[in-house]
Amino acid sequence: MYEAVDRIFDESGMPSYVALKIFHGVGKSRNSQEGTRTRRIRHKHIARVFDQGQTEDGEQYVVYELVDGLSLDSWVKHRGESVSPRQACSMIVSIAHGVQSAHNAGIVHRDLKPSNILVNRENEPVVTDFGISQTQNSYEEGKQYGTRGSLAFMAPEQYDGVNEGAMPSSDIYALGGILYWLITKHFPNGDRVEEAVEWLDNRCDGGPHRLNQWGVDARLYAVISKALSLDPADRYQSVESLAQDLEAYLDNRPIYWLDQSVATQGRLFAKRKPLVVSLVFLVFITTAASIGVWVNMSAALRQERLDAVAAVEMESLQSQLTIEQARIEDLKEKSALLRSLVETWIAVVKESDDPKDARRNLLFLHSLTIDDFVQSDPLLLTDLITKKLQVGEEYLASLKVNSGSPLQIAYWHETLGEWNRDFDLVRARVHLLSALDLVEEYGPNDDVWQARLREGLESAGN
Repeated sequence: MYEAVDRIFDESGMPSYVALKIFHGVGKSRNSQEGTRTRRIRHKHIARVFDQGQTEDGEQYVVYELVDGLSLDSWVKHRGESVSPRQACSMIVSIAHGVQSAHNAGIVHRDLKPSNILVNRENEPVVTDFGISQTQNSYEEGKQYGTRGSLAFMAPEQYDGVNEGAMPSSDIYALGGILYWLITKHFPNGDRVEEAVEWLDNRCDGGPHRLNQWGVDARLYAVISKALSLDPADRYQSVESLAQDLEAYLDNRPIYWLDQSVATQGRLFAKRKPLVVSLVFLVFITTAASIGVWVNMSAALRQERLDAVAAVEMESLQSQLTIEQARIEDLKEKSALLRSLVETWIAVVKESDDPKDARRNLLFLHSLTIDDFVQSDPLLLTDLITKKLQVGEEYLASLKVNSGSPLQIAYWHETLGEWNRDFDLVRARVHLLSALDLVEEYGPNDDVWQARLREGLESAGN
């Protein structure tokens, strides 16, 4: 990352400074993905992208706005005083609003950590570096990055490389980890690399469980623990939900899922409106009319709780709707692309008389029919299975014409028998019987193969 001058918008005596990120030795797709995705986000707590392109030397680059400030870890180090819990919560609320805007645009950062957050001269955080970000639910794309990111703040599912690692829950875990670090001065997954790796591998003692060692306020402890839950389903369902609970904590308002007792809500009300409570108490000890005041205050507290629950539920539903709409559009695009690919492949192979081409076509079709994505499209799956069985029969016939090995022919009879099991039991039995006859004649000592074929015949007969 370099500080540079934008010559296009430069004025005499007033240089236009920008931040220039150069991808040394990185392919064009990485540059275009980071620049294109980040440009979709419009929020004051996300660094803006101005341009992207390629240098004369062939290096890819992205032009960001220049944030005049320090990274969050340097900002903490140079403050001269520790960050209070309230300051830490306020910082995370600002970051969370920016990250939520990224999620609303369908982008998951996947590498939130102090060094990727800049604090400007107004002490406002700005999230940067979407280098390993990806669109929500894009598991295949995320696999190219593996477990890249900071182990100190990495969610367990991201470390495991499973599909949930591409979901907003991984960013929620990282934000909880940054709040943990701001308050305790310790990394959530472990202060050393080996500690983080051990915890992410074993998930037992250590890691975020150490939070109770530093005397964190009980309500704040509950919020951080929820954000750092091992199971993504137990975490906040959106970054905005985390921000709302932290704002409630800062404002001494009830957190709807946590502060359910009347006593707790009363204490929070007293902190939030001490003058009102003092006056109520004074009236209470001097006149019986204070009973009515207490009833009114309880009603106000209940209404606040109902309003908070309704707001959170509405936000959660909106977030889920956005994610589902993006997923449906992605499935439509993938389905159309896959159909086009299969039709092109089959057209090319039809023009070839080489049995090897038929075999390659057969293996390609089989790999598609067991793909998780194709399984979600019943019509496409049925078409591919029908074509696979057709090509399989053609390939078996070519082996007989070209005098293939008897055991090789037996293998393909068995394969076609298994493939036909769920569609045509008669044809499945014909193939399995043919395979058994060939193995008994040309492989009489292969008891395992013969037993497997007999078991398959018995199963097909039922």
